[in-house]
Amino acid sequence: MGYRRLPFEEYFINTSEDFTHTGRVTYPVKYTAVKYNTTKFFKLFGISHEVNYEIHYEPDRDVIQLHFQRTFGMIDWVANIFEFASRYYHAIEFEGERLQLRVHHGWGNMYLAIKREVREKWKALKDAHPDAATEILGWSLGSGIACLCCQDLNYNFGVKPYLYTFGSVRPFKCTPLNKKRMHRYLATLYTDCENFADVNDLITYMPPFRGFTMIRRVNVGTDLKRSFFRLIHPLRYHVHYDLPELYRAIVERTAEEPKPGRTDVYLALIPDPIDYRPVLPAERQAQLDATRNEQVRAQRYTAWQTLLAGLRHSRGIGAEEAGLKRCENGKWISEACGVSISHCRTAVAAAVSDGAVGVDIEPYEDARYREALLSRIASEPERGLFPSLTIGQRIAALWTRKEAAFKRGTGNTASPIGENAAANGIRTAVIRLGDRDYAVSAAAEEGTALRIFTVSGETITERTDFTLLETQDPV
Repeated sequence: MGYRRLPFEEYFINTSEDFTHTGRVTYPVKYTAVKYNTTKFFKLFGISHEVNYEIHYEPDRDVIQLHFQRTFGMIDWVANIFEFASRYYHAIEFEGERLQLRVHHGWGNMYLAIKREVREKWKALKDAHPDAATEILGWSLGSGIACLCCQDLNYNFGVKPYLYTFGSVRPFKCTPLNKKRMHRYLATLYTDCENFADVNDLITYMPPFRGFTMIRRVNVGTDLKRSFFRLIHPLRYHVHYDLPELYRAIVERTAEEPKPGRTDVYLALIPDPIDYRPVLPAERQAQLDATRNEQVRAQRYTAWQTLLAGLRHSRGIGAEEAGLKRCENGKWISEACGVSISHCRTAVAAAVSDGAVGVDIEPYEDARYREALLSRIASEPERGLFPSLTIGQRIAALWTRKEAAFKRGTGNTASPIGENAAANGIRTAVIRLGDRDYAVSAAAEEGTALRIFTVSGETITERTDFTLLETQDPV
């Protein structure tokens, strides 16, 4: 089942508990209240903060949906206005460096009070419905908590939710030195994010201090011209997100935009020993049964199981729905999407793509990689593509690129050696699996988005800690 988004105004009506009394509620949200104390003063006088959330599963759309309630009561306003930035995570590894993540103090405390039970409830639903998408919704104060929840679920589980917030506030705090990196990091957290903010909604500029930001502000409004007199009317511009016309231009523009393709690459180490189990289709099982070399059999089995895991994760389909079959040239294809598999002695790769795709994996350094091999597999111009790499690294990069291009199936060459390693649409990542680095190349349509995951048993984790090699700007 593919993801199906509801009209944006429907999300607002539900998460706001129909604040504007439209009578168009499609899901009556019943919030769970969690009380917490943040200071000794509040504890002494029995003053508690409260944060409210709701989580449920929608079977008709196969979606896990989380809601976070708006500002409710004087104590919430204390958290909104008087409690500012503090360290949230000490540091996050991003782009090979430590990125300090800071958030609004009050909203950070709110989410910290509920994060364990939110994680537990979300994981229980995800375990019961492994292919379900995740939607996170919030209005006003709830939008800030929703953003923090999106980051938390992504950081701890690798999930990329659909995040839709209204009258959105600015929960994250960046500095001039990390502003660009922070926004690049925030852009990795979601599948789709719309932090809706009317340009005349005063709340969407809270906190009103330099450095605060939301994940992805999307300006809406029946009048996109900001004015002082409109800004001082929050009861008008902060509550009208139930109007379909606010989103009409966004919906029309999205419908007209060509959707970029996506390639998901799944990597796994070959376990020892292997618990062999029957696989589908029968043709693949027969191929495995006919493989006498135990090492090759282990590689082929692990690659296939990794491909099946990728199909379930990316497409929500199994081997039968994918229509997997073997061509006369030995290549495996799918009737549902582009697929490719690869294996070396210790690791495997499988690609699932919207179009034709090829993938290859090799150790990044190997004693077998010598200069004579480089001269044999690469033309003179190709040998200069990665001048700063060692001979071994260059061989791994060039060979996986050629193999990936060949597997993609242009039909222009008789062997991988004849492929152009600098062709458009080929990307090479260096990523660590276990105790060594591997070169992984994927060849797909130019402009296709690339994601990389690792598979370990039933656990699939998205990886962002890899390096993409640039042919003209080598690492």
